[in-house]
Amino acid sequence: MSFNTYDIDKTEKFLKMIQETWSIPGLTIERIKNQTLIKKDPIAWKDCIEIDRTDGIGTKGLLHWQMKTFSSATQDAFAMNANDVIRIGAEPYKLQDHIILQEENDEAIFSIINSLVELCKGHNIAITGGETAILNTIKGLEIGITMTGKLKKEEIIEPKAEIGDLIVGLASNGIHSNGITIARKVMNDENLEELTKPTEIYLKAVKEILKSYRKDIHGMAHITGGGFKKMIDIINENIDIVINRKHKIEPQSIFKLIKERGNLSDGEMYKTFNNGIGFILVVEKSIVDDVLSILRKYHKADIIGFAEKGSGKIRIESQYSDKTIVIQ
Repeated sequence: MSFNTYDIDKTEKFLKMIQETWSIPGLTIERIKNQTLIKKDPIAWKDCIEIDRTDGIGTKGLLHWQMKTFSSATQDAFAMNANDVIRIGAEPYKLQDHIILQEENDEAIFSIINSLVELCKGHNIAITGGETAILNTIKGLEIGITMTGKLKKEEIIEPKAEIGDLIVGLASNGIHSNGITIARKVMNDENLEELTKPTEIYLKAVKEILKSYRKDIHGMAHITGGGFKKMIDIINENIDIVINRKHKIEPQSIFKLIKERGNLSDGEMYKTFNNGIGFILVVEKSIVDDVLSILRKYHKADIIGFAEKGSGKIRIESQYSDKTIVIQ
């Protein structure tokens, strides 16, 4: 890991913090001549494949810089990747980061590294490398992460929604990390505390579900950029998914405010924002009560819809009006 703008003492301090994340079962990690060497236990990794995911926080980094919410910025970057890796059934085990700041700021870099270390320790993920840079041509900050997960090929959660499956939603923590450009435009730098709330991490909840019910989960979606259009990826051409308006996970007030101030249609809202639902699971009906019982230990969760015979459409009963939005 490189800290180009910091002295040797600070670099060594950060490296010691990062090495606290290296106690991962099945991995031996050591640092030799400024390089990270990783040895995998052949038994623990037998027949495993890996998936890489890279994402950052985009224009939300400007808001985090303004508000000095560096820990929340770190959680945004971590969650965007972790939620995507677990979505196909893989278990994240290592990551590398790239932190870019508009100017030197010891408070920011310490908060980001410390927060990332704590998140990784809490989720058994090793930080195996990274880079920190000062780039005075940008505004704010960016935290990019590449996260690696492992699983066996037969453990991949393939999209296979069936007629009668139920759709379970997990509540978001607000706007998360997508739709920020539109939100900034219509909010005029107001409600920044709401806009900088960190993205919810669904990793622990979904991992527990997969331990017992992997074969009964027929698809998962992380509702990020593009909103509910993400659900198209988890159905086939013979199935429709219906999201009803009677469930208990309502859009937070920030979404209603954005819709009103931006004069956005219901369709624009559901094709841009998460509208209170950050993660979705397609669940075999017979085990849905057990699944909800587990999920509710971690997040607000509810049945939000069902799968039926159709032609590959997502039909959403809007919670902003009596309209139905169709996505295909």
